[in-house]
Amino acid sequence: MVFSSSIFLFLFLPVCLILYFNPFVKSIKYKNIILLIFSILFYCYGSLDYLWVILLSIIINYIFGILIEKFKKFYLIFIGVLFNIILLFIFKLLGVYDTSLLSSGILPYVGPLGISFFTFQEISYIVDVYRKVVPAQKNIIKYSLYVSFFPQLIAGPIIRYDDIYKEIDNRKTSLSGVSDGLYEFIIGLFKKCVIADVIGNCALIMFTNSSGNSLCEAWLCAISFVLQLYYDFSGYSNMAIGLGKIFGFNIKSNFNYPYASCSINEYWKKWNISLGNWFNDYILYPICNSKIYKFILKKLNMFFNKKFAFKMMNYLALFICWILVGLWHGIGINYVYLGIFYFIFLTIEKQFKFPKNRNIISHIYTLFVITIGTILFFSYSDPKLVFLKSMFINDSFIGNRVYLYLSNYWIYYLIGIIFSFPVLKMIQEKFKHYRFYSIVNSIFIFILFFVSIYYMVINSYSPFIYFNF
Repeated sequence: MVFSSSIFLFLFLPVCLILYFNPFVKSIKYKNIILLIFSILFYCYGSLDYLWVILLSIIINYIFGILIEKFKKFYLIFIGVLFNIILLFIFKLLGVYDTSLLSSGILPYVGPLGISFFTFQEISYIVDVYRKVVPAQKNIIKYSLYVSFFPQLIAGPIIRYDDIYKEIDNRKTSLSGVSDGLYEFIIGLFKKCVIADVIGNCALIMFTNSSGNSLCEAWLCAISFVLQLYYDFSGYSNMAIGLGKIFGFNIKSNFNYPYASCSINEYWKKWNISLGNWFNDYILYPICNSKIYKFILKKLNMFFNKKFAFKMMNYLALFICWILVGLWHGIGINYVYLGIFYFIFLTIEKQFKFPKNRNIISHIYTLFVITIGTILFFSYSDPKLVFLKSMFINDSFIGNRVYLYLSNYWIYYLIGIIFSFPVLKMIQEKFKHYRFYSIVNSIFIFILFFVSIYYMVINSYSPFIYFNF
């Protein structure tokens, strides 16, 4: 079940809302039970065969959280983290991909949906309990809701327990919160149904027929994938955040106009923010503060300049981190390439302090690197990177299909490019103080909703790309 489906919008969500906002029962315990039941149902609809995996993960990590808080032993956190890593690795390694379903532009993963997301949440939970950042949750219903909360269960954002546990115990729903949530949800729905799916269909056609693509067609396909990936993933995040607001949860933003960045370092601070923060706090930081790191650094100081040795160790830690970022997306050589690719550019930027200024050149450079990185991301079925080569080495410069695609879909590309920058945000900031703003904004949202529903009906089923992770 996806948010951009009729069964979710017109059956699952309305029933959930009716029961959740039952005026006769207002206790938070009741509301938590309702959300937990619907979260399990939501997961069962898409991954019933693997329900046992998420339930096992919840029970084991719930127990480890209590034991870690009580005994405060390092071996407990080590075993707990190892369990989660093994669980994730087994299903990533042994998972299969359904080659008969290519409608999303990426090979759909047949395995526990969202395992990368809920596993990372649970690792952060037990680590934070060990660090005494948060108390262990003694109530299995509350802990299960934290892990399985359906708005963010399948494709994030990765929510820290520290950011949500107080709201599980005590939260307030209001008309303004519901209104803001609906606004956020509809924005995400429009991103997914109108922009991501339409442009994604163009990209898929060009990518699957790449042998006949000209140079311009290859680059148009690449740009299509760049736009599809952003609007698909950020659209899901908008919907997850919106649903969270409706139920009284404040989920942090996961995207901050990453395509407006002027460096790869800035880009990764604005793209999938929750994942970047997770790797920084639970991989990079522990590596740089580990005894092994300090031991190797001490040995290197005997042979090299201390500043040089320190820099090399930091780059090694960063390299390990980015290899893991790549493999988090899946077990495939293209994901290893992806991690190495971004590590190289992040290292260059850090070493040469590039770019020194925000300008059009640094922005073009950033978009160029992002485009290549996006193609690496989608090259699961192209390990020899034939398509990527066609973007630079091609016998044909331009083909008739370029004009065909642009003449039919130029409006989607134009909207996609314009609103990947903070244009809407600037418009809202400029006019929000005017009396007519709320009326115009409401009309605008209603239009987006009905347009999204229209595209949802006429287009075939298209799951979110990050459902595969």
